[in-house]
Amino acid sequence: MASSGTRKRRVVLYDDEDVVLRVLTTFFEMRGYEVLAYHEPSSCPLYAEAADRCENLAPCSDLIVTDYDMPRMSGLELLRLQAQRGCRLTAQNKAVVSGHISDAALGEVRALGCAFFAKPFRLGQLGAWVNDCEQRMDLSRPLGFPRKEERAACGTLVSYQEGARGGLHRAEVVNWSRSGLCIRSERPHALDEVVTLHAAPPVASKSAVVRWVRTAGADAYLVGLSCC
Repeated sequence: MASSGTRKRRVVLYDDEDVVLRVLTTFFEMRGYEVLAYHEPSSCPLYAEAADRCENLAPCSDLIVTDYDMPRMSGLELLRLQAQRGCRLTAQNKAVVSGHISDAALGEVRALGCAFFAKPFRLGQLGAWVNDCEQRMDLSRPLGFPRKEERAACGTLVSYQEGARGGLHRAEVVNWSRSGLCIRSERPHALDEVVTLHAAPPVASKSAVVRWVRTAGADAYLVGLSCC
């Protein structure tokens, strides 16, 4: 069921029941998804930021499936907070699963525009919803992903190439982790632009995507790069 797009589809799963989480993980992995599975929302790196508004310019996943009744925060509270913070993922590609939910809570789930599946649900029923959601996914666009690791301060220079045929440029590495780096460049960059790194710190991949750009003075830019 996986697409031949430029990247894998990604789903974020939340459920405090190990059996349910394993079943859902296997279901999506068999469809070719990258699966990020968590027992509760507060442990998720996608949700760890405390900003009032989501700063990502692209959604962090293609799908979100969350249990309703979980420790610390319910699935409805999570989806409600995501909506308030301007989550980039359409509510149509989010679903709540539950064996016990009040009529009022169910009404709010549907008012948010999310799907609902009563436990125990049939995987065929879930699959039909996933098929519909996949029609709304654009696999040509990279997903946003807040970095998981702390970044180490740097100060060395990196050489990089823009696109497949761009010239070679140099910039200062402000900080880095294996998942990406921040550079100080004299060149403006377009969001989602792909660059190839040369002589960089030991990041996970030499191919990186521009996630954000901020001005840092006259003819100077801070550029956040996420490794592919």
